Amino acid sequence: MKRLFGFLMCLGGCVMAVAQVFPQFNNKSFDEWTYSRADVELNSYNILHNKITLFTTQAGNTYTLTSPAFSCEAVDTLTLTTTWVTEYWNESYFKPDRVALTVALLNEQGVTVDSVTCAVTTPTKTNILTMKLDRQSGWPSHGQLRLAAWKADVQSNGAVREVVLEVSTRGDVNQDGTVSIADVTALVNALLDEKEDAVFDVNNDGTVSIADITALVNIVLNM
Repeated sequence: MKRLFGFLMCLGGCVMAVAQVFPQFNNKSFDEWTYSRADVELNSYNILHNKITLFTTQAGNTYTLTSPAFSCEAVDTLTLTTTWVTEYWNESYFKPDRVALTVALLNEQGVTVDSVTCAVTTPTKTNILTMKLDRQSGWPSHGQLRLAAWKADVQSNGAVREVVLEVSTRGDVNQDGTVSIADVTALVNALLDEKEDAVFDVNNDGTVSIADITALVNIVLNM
């Protein structure tokens, strides 16, 4: 008990309440997102009018959409639900196999460390695509998401209307949807009460101990 008390006293001055905010994309929320096409401004009008198209030109320029950076420290699963508008889906020249959408997780250097691709097998004008990335070895502490349609061209492409990002987090001990100092407090109380529920095993070593508090504090400090 004395060891735990001393440990908490050392941490008391350095842990701040931090609640992670994950990027979302729509006509009202697009700050800090980057659209790589220089001649099309990323704004509400262009998002609503399906101008944020992803494809590769005949000159070899690939247009992509990239999120702002966010912390991956506490993330177990990223689930993206994307509204993907294929304006020309009913035209004879449209090729559905070209409009598969890829979401990549980039590390701090902009290198892809994980990705998932969703095919559009039976396209309509407005398609709702859901993709999931599960945490694996090599995930960065901070990353970005990049959306691209690598096989799309000027005739067969899609526009991003909305991206909804849902996150399953590690360390959300009090299960309020965020990871913060409140979770550290909840974990300390659980340790004092000798609780062994899986939600308290932050470092996934099979036991609930001070090591889990250390792991959770590191998550909070690096968010």
